[in-house]
Amino acid sequence: MTGMQPTPIYLGSGKMIGSVGIDPARVQGVGGPVSPQLVLPAQFVMQATPKDAALAVTSIAAHIFLGNDATPAGAICRPIYVPSGERFPAYSIPSGSHESQVELRFFLTPAEVERLDRHRHRDGTDQLVLFVALQPQVAAIRTYNEFGPSGPSAPQPWDLNFGLFSEAMPFWQSQVSPVRVEIEPSTWVNKVLPGLGADRSRLVEVSFPPALPDYPAAAAQFDKARRALDQGRYGDSISDCRGILKMWEKHFEATRRKPVAEVLAERRAWATDDVRRRFIDTMWKEIGIVANAPHHPEGRPTVELFTEADARLVLLLTATLCEYLAA
Repeated sequence: MTGMQPTPIYLGSGKMIGSVGIDPARVQGVGGPVSPQLVLPAQFVMQATPKDAALAVTSIAAHIFLGNDATPAGAICRPIYVPSGERFPAYSIPSGSHESQVELRFFLTPAEVERLDRHRHRDGTDQLVLFVALQPQVAAIRTYNEFGPSGPSAPQPWDLNFGLFSEAMPFWQSQVSPVRVEIEPSTWVNKVLPGLGADRSRLVEVSFPPALPDYPAAAAQFDKARRALDQGRYGDSISDCRGILKMWEKHFEATRRKPVAEVLAERRAWATDDVRRRFIDTMWKEIGIVANAPHHPEGRPTVELFTEADARLVLLLTATLCEYLAA
């Protein structure tokens, strides 16, 4: 199938018994924002084997990761386990290769959805490249209660009405290299993100810099403002954001004549007419005006009317500015 890159499945010292691939065009997102799930359709192709030497994949453990860390520690989300149901996930037949479709369903958190989408934008191509590590359990299979045109294949002590059953003898060692899955932007945006609920709800993750001179870490100061927000002390939350701004002003040695925007412009070699100078300066001043209001409430009756939405807005804008300054 287009875009699928089959990966060999080996037994023991390197005997190839089949392959597995994942079709990137059929990747889906389901479950919405409440229970986001990434569904990867895996196709197993088992090579033909003699009837008395049948093989089967009896179970599959899998996890997805980014980059070269193909270990559980580097997994994007919790690993999954696909056991045998009414049939084995994949098995061989005597008359030729045999294809089986196996649905790999990974349960994600909103943070993991955001991490995947952020990684997609990292190299500028908007194509998401995932690696799927698979640990298939492969077994030798002997099947009983088979009934052909001439009757039972051999005398059986079990009633034929019980149906087919098999004896599985697991091999000790099987190997599959990580399966590479390249998901095109159109598939991710149109088929995956909406199903994960990302078109209705997105997690905004903000990174914080380390501690700055004479101040605790920005994250600690931000947590103070966040706790005030959670406790319904909206004026205090906004006022605490003032402390974050002051911390950065001291770190940058900014003054009234040389505000933070000018210091930043020099450090990043912005041109005199660079629009970012005015943007940062305007944002800094406007947040400062609001953040100062609870600290100097004289003549400002609106201070008592600050709402949760007001405090949340100031908190998020302040945190985003912190992240930008530390970049």
